[in-house]
Amino acid sequence: MLHTATTSTRVAHRFSGGGLESVCRSPRLAATRRGALCFVASVAFTLLSATGCATTTTGSGFRIDGRFRKDITRVSCFVDKQSPWLNFDRPPRDIPGGVRIVAYFTGGTDALGVFGDGNVVIDMYRIDRTSEQGEQAEHLLRKTFDTEHAYQFGFKKATRFGWGYLFLVGWGDIDVLDKEVMFIVSFERQDGSTIRGKRLYFKVPREA
Repeated sequence: MLHTATTSTRVAHRFSGGGLESVCRSPRLAATRRGALCFVASVAFTLLSATGCATTTTGSGFRIDGRFRKDITRVSCFVDKQSPWLNFDRPPRDIPGGVRIVAYFTGGTDALGVFGDGNVVIDMYRIDRTSEQGEQAEHLLRKTFDTEHAYQFGFKKATRFGWGYLFLVGWGDIDVLDKEVMFIVSFERQDGSTIRGKRLYFKVPREA
């Protein structure tokens, strides 16, 4: 018992006086400590992965961490009413060349918007209501944003609805002036599921 107590005192003294390296001079203690550290690191990584907080770095250096959710269950979207129209001409004109779309993605049971880890897809259609078959939708445009690209349109500050996106969708030379159009915003999850938002209908004016 005396020998055991003396050994414990010596180890504690060497740790406080010489730091971590002094303890690791003992092969048995070093091996034990390395094993413990490896075990702790393994458990920590498992927990982070399970909770979605593990960090993944893309080839461009973009970090996908715990802020980005894979389990998106709802897409809420609407046209920015304060300033909906875009114009990409130089100098700018009063002719609409695109639209601003606000989107919130809800993850799991969360009530507030989150950033999504997946693809955001925005489809644009021209609507014809004169057909005898009723509403006819002609597909005009598809915009796809991966996680990194979509984040460039993410809010810099959270709102009372959470984190969201403001997508700037231009339609180029497509003739939609004075015509009714429809947009659908979808989120393609990594498990293959697609979550779609409600259809957005509006008429594009000739001047804005």
